Amino acid sequence: MSKIALITMTRLHQNEINSDKTRFGIVVTSVCPGYCATDLNNHSGYLTADQGADTPLYLIQNNVTNGGDFWTEKRKVNWENEKFDYVVPTSF
Repeated sequence: MSKIALITMTRLHQNEINSDKTRFGIVVTSVCPGYCATDLNNHSGYLTADQGADTPLYLIQNNVTNGGDFWTEKRKVNWENEKFDYVVPTSF
């Protein structure tokens, strides 16, 4: 349920920014790094921290300007129609 709330808040924030004509060039996206091996999960993840950073870097390097989306593994996810079979960290 928390992932749906995060994606919904992402869309709401982007819509609010888009409706304010005094702000421009601001993009709000949500990104899942995947299940990264970190101290938080006793290094049980199957991705390295560097691999987890791939998607955020991809968005920056490719100048993705359409906000309000959820991204993982360098792709935009249609969360309303896709099933998520991977583990997502619940805390940061």
